[in-house]
Amino acid sequence: MKRFALVSLPLILILAVFWWWSRSLTTIQQTTANKTLPQESNSHIARVVNEQTEKIEATKPNLITGIEADKTSNNVNLAIKQKLQLLEEIINSKNDNDPRLDTEFNNLSAEMKLALTSQYKKISEEDRNGRGTIVFLVARDITSLSDLEFLQSVLKESPCLSLADCKQTSPNKEDSHLGSVDDLTMNYPQIVVLNRIETWLNGPNFSKINSQMLQKVDEVLNAGLASDVPMIADKAASILQQRRRL
Repeated sequence: MKRFALVSLPLILILAVFWWWSRSLTTIQQTTANKTLPQESNSHIARVVNEQTEKIEATKPNLITGIEADKTSNNVNLAIKQKLQLLEEIINSKNDNDPRLDTEFNNLSAEMKLALTSQYKKISEEDRNGRGTIVFLVARDITSLSDLEFLQSVLKESPCLSLADCKQTSPNKEDSHLGSVDDLTMNYPQIVVLNRIETWLNGPNFSKINSQMLQKVDEVLNAGLASDVPMIADKAASILQQRRRL
């Protein structure tokens, strides 16, 4: 019996040690897993944050580009303002042959033409020369439907009845010579419209004019045809006949 007890005691000790070792190993593994989990979680959070940051950066306006665009816009506005001041000086000088009309107002941008059409409305109706000069500058190089729409609006204007007051008939109308001269002057903007369109249609680039533009040209000419001023209506009719032969 004593011998059995002596043999069993070491076995019990071995089993106890094995149980303690197994439990310790499990505890260590759990502890390690618990320590690793936050690292994996932190890594996932960092990845999500980076992805969101990249999306924000991709959609954020480029501040430098915006500043450069503002500078360009300011430069364009300044150039337009300077040209309008120059044009006012030329118009006030009453010199239709001022060479600056050719050197400073060629190849006008859409923005410059828009500024000119706005300036046209600010000039008094009685300043037929000033208005006609602006029409000439816009119509010298017809490039868009907007150009033609402006020219059409000029032809649709009510006739100017007198250089002193476009809304009242001139007392000198009884003098046939003065009447003829005044008629040309009073209708100068409309005459310029029709002359420029005629030149454009008979120019070397006629084949490059698209169908939409040509359709708009016909609308412009029909506006002239409906004019109460005989010389304007007759001129528009003549150009329409030319159009049919082209």
